[in-house]
Formats: sequence, structure tokens, C-alpha cells
Amino acid sequence: MANFISNAFMLPNDLIDKGFMAQMKGAALPCYLFIVRKTRGWNKTDDDISISQLIEGTGYKKDAVLAGIDILLGLGIIEKITYVNRPSNYTLTDNIIAVGKTDTDQSAVGKTDSETESAVGKTDTKSGSAVGKTDKLLSEKPTHNNNIKTNTKTKGNYSEDFEVFWNAYPTCKRKSDKSGTFKTFEKHIRVISLEKLIAVLNAHKLDSSWIKNDGEFIPAPSAWLNKKHWENDFWLKAAGLVEQKPEASELPGYANQQRRVPTVPKRFKGMNA
Repeated sequence: MANFISNAFMLPNDLIDKGFMAQMKGAALPCYLFIVRKTRGWNKTDDDISISQLIEGTGYKKDAVLAGIDILLGLGIIEKITYVNRPSNYTLTDNIIAVGKTDTDQSAVGKTDSETESAVGKTDTKSGSAVGKTDKLLSEKPTHNNNIKTNTKTKGNYSEDFEVFWNAYPTCKRKSDKSGTFKTFEKHIRVISLEKLIAVLNAHKLDSSWIKNDGEFIPAPSAWLNKKHWENDFWLKAAGLVEQKPEASELPGYANQQRRVPTVPKRFKGMNA
């Protein structure tokens, strides 16, 4: 007898059956459940969720939450877009968990016994594929009609230019969301050359605000990209990308070119003209 809980949200069967849950170490699983609740649980494809919400909802500290989100991004079951001065946007892509699995793949539940009931409580007496088919349908076609987008990127599938930028960006506590940073990078690299971008980045790496307190105030890469510092004359000059005109006092011979004003003898009363 199956008890249906009306006030509940769905999770893919393969989350457990295929071992994905075992890969969600630390705060990754609580973060995933929280994101599912905020999106699919409200029949939405995505939602803006702040770090403070994740901290409160999962009970984990900030560093653990950030590490958990990074694991989920690495598994490809969520997508994240980082914004400046507003919460990040999270999209569920956990339907990829069962994509590519065939009906004959029985690793989820072991060998199927054709004489026993399948995962949905129906007896399959003709074949042992009921469980595989049921799990695949639930994973690929959610009944809540969420229209969840499939993440077509494979893990580590980034452009060479982005890898150059990512490796050049200094290590800091906010450098964690590589997938989200890649999306921001691709948006801006269309209007700026990689050489110019790296030159401006190197100028920032020498700035005192980035050096002090062991990089405590270095922003997240996405936040830095969204500031578009390559459009700022100050940073262009600091990067050596703008020819600076010398001041008048720096011109050759300026010190010896003082203007001499002719003196006129002062006339006193009684003097002849």
C-alpha cells in the first residue's frame, strides 16, 4: 500500500539508485534539496537564492555551503548565474541524471525479478524492464511540467581563453563558481580581447586593495568581470594600455624656459620725461 503525500516535492529515483547522492559530500546534498524545494517545489524552473538562505536552510556555515554548491555544479545537476548586489540564480538540471541510460541498464536496482512488483507497484510478468523504464520517464519527464533545461556542457568543458583567465585570476575565498564565471566570461569576451582583459586583471593584482589582508577583499571573478574595468581610463592607464601625456613640467627644457618679463624703471615725481 502506497501512501501519497500531497504536500511534497519530487526527486529523481536515480539520485539514490545510481549513486549520485553518495557523491554529494558535506553540504552538497542539503543544498540540492533546498534548491529543489525552492524551484520544483513551487513549480518553477529557477529561483534567486542568497547564500544566507542556504546557510539558514541547511544549517551549514558559509564555506561549507559554497563548497557544496561547487560540487553540485561539478556534477552538472544545477546551473548558477552570479549577479552583483543581488542573490545568485539557480536552475535545476537534475534531469541529466538518467539521460543516456538504456532500458537494459539495471545498475540502479540490480537484476530485475520478473515475478515481483516493479518500482511503481505494478507487476511486470513479461520483462524485467519496468523499473528502468519507470525511472527513466520520471527523470526525463517530470510530471510537474517544469520544462527543466538540460545542461549540455560536460564537466570541465571550457574554452581555452577562459582557462587562461581562470588560471590568471588570483586564488581567493570567492573564487569557487567556475561554471557561473564561464557564462559571465563568454558574455564579455565578445567585446574585449583576452590580452586586454588579462592586462587589466594584472593591474588589479598589483593594487593595494587586492594585496592587503592576504586578498581578503578580492571579489568573485564574475563580479569583477561585470564591473567592466577595461572601460575605465584609470585601469587602462595602470595596465599600460593608454599612452599617458606628460605634464608640462615634465617636458624637456621646461625648467630653463621661464618667461622673462622686461623691467620698466619706476618713474618718480619730478623726473624728466
